[in-house]
Amino acid sequence: MSLKFLRSYVNWNLLLQDPVLTSKVAEAGKSDKLSYQLVEEISSYIDFDEMSNNPNTPENILHNHSHRLDFRRLLLNNCHLSIDFIRSHGVALNKCWDLISSKILLSEKEMEEFSYLLDWKIASRYQKMSERFIEKFKHKVDWENIVKYQDVSNDFILENCPKD
Repeated sequence: MSLKFLRSYVNWNLLLQDPVLTSKVAEAGKSDKLSYQLVEEISSYIDFDEMSNNPNTPENILHNHSHRLDFRRLLLNNCHLSIDFIRSHGVALNKCWDLISSKILLSEKEMEEFSYLLDWKIASRYQKMSERFIEKFKHKVDWENIVKYQDVSNDFILENCPKD
């Protein structure tokens, strides 16, 4: 992990009270590479709440410290999460699917993969969907948003939109 990135999130006043740990950080800082083990040792001095406000937090930090970060705040601040990250951190992202549905552009294949997690009302507005895809998930999509925001033909709407 980069000390350049971490330095604004470390409580240096407290860390400096531990000379052994401070010297380890200083030595590792020469190459700007802190090992995972060293980051774990100083984690009690790192303000992960504040780090959750930075959308540029590197994905390796997000990966290694997912249990300490606020993903809702990261997503609200337009943090980009890769699909692989989303796949491997379902538990940490459990309460974020409304934001993922609106802020992360997913392919139809990815929407299908996450179909049981997506907020379909929101996804129907913000995700790009083909008529074929909408037809496949016509019982999940929000038709009001489909009609307003998706590029679909009137004939398609008449044929597929549930009648009230």
